[in-house]
Amino acid sequence: MMSKLPETFSHSWKYMGTSDNPMGVDWFAMVFGLGFVLSFGYWCTDFLVVQRAMAARNMGDARRTPIIGAIPKMLFPAIVIVPGMIALALSATDSSGYSIPNGITGEKDFNLVIPSLIAHYLPTGMIGLALTALMASFMSGMAGNVTAFNTVWTYDI
Repeated sequence: MMSKLPETFSHSWKYMGTSDNPMGVDWFAMVFGLGFVLSFGYWCTDFLVVQRAMAARNMGDARRTPIIGAIPKMLFPAIVIVPGMIALALSATDSSGYSIPNGITGEKDFNLVIPSLIAHYLPTGMIGLALTALMASFMSGMAGNVTAFNTVWTYDI
């Protein structure tokens, strides 16, 4: 996979010294913009974490809630980035028969990578199972957010 990708896609910090990199940002913007500002915005507005901290038995459990919640959330970048890298490597190989789908504008639509990989490589029964899993994950996340918002509303407002 790494031999099919451009070198800039396989190194996280190597090209962050200047803004001449694929993302067009330098290290300061990456660390403080994405890592510092957005992380606090994310954790402070996640109703599920807030609800679990509010429903904790004691103050120690409430303080441990964000730390315990961070462990599975560290896997999300791998779930998002690795399929995209696989799709780029497969589309660079002519023998794979896979190409990243085009969107409405005619450009490659990277939001469709996971569904297109599922449709291209899984047999019929597994496609149904994979789509069911995608819908179930969306529904459970939305149900959790609605429940958490209800708790925050009830306790605070």
